[in-house]
Amino acid sequence: MSENLQETIPELPSTDEIQDALEKASILREEVDHYRSTAQEIDDEFRRANEDRRLTLDDMPYGEELIRTRELPHRLDQAIGLLTQIDEKKLSSKDASDAFEEAETIIEDARSTIDDCTALPPEEEDE
Repeated sequence: MSENLQETIPELPSTDEIQDALEKASILREEVDHYRSTAQEIDDEFRRANEDRRLTLDDMPYGEELIRTRELPHRLDQAIGLLTQIDEKKLSSKDASDAFEEAETIIEDARSTIDDCTALPPEEEDE
C-alpha cells in the first residue's frame, strides 16, 4: 500500500536543480537575443544592399532562422517564470513538478532549435 502512495506523490525538484535550470534558461535567453539581433542586423544590411531587388524569405541570409526563433524569447521567459514560481514556493507540489517538467521541455526545445540554426559569422575583434 505504501508503494502505491509513494508513486502518486510527485517528486519535487531540488533547489539546486531549480537554480541550474534557471541559469540555463537565462543564459539561453541571452544567447537567443544575441542570435536574433545579430541575424536581424545581417538581414537588414542585406536588404539595404539589395534594395533594387524584390527579396523573398529564401533570399535572406537568416530569414528562416528569424522565423524559427521568433517565439523563443517568449517561451524562455515562460520557463524562467515557472522556475521562479517553483523557487519561491508559490506552487503546490503537483503543480511544481509539472511546471518543472514544462520548463525543462521549453529549455530543451529552445536549445535544440538554436543549435539547429545557421551559425552566425564570427565576430570581428576590435584591434
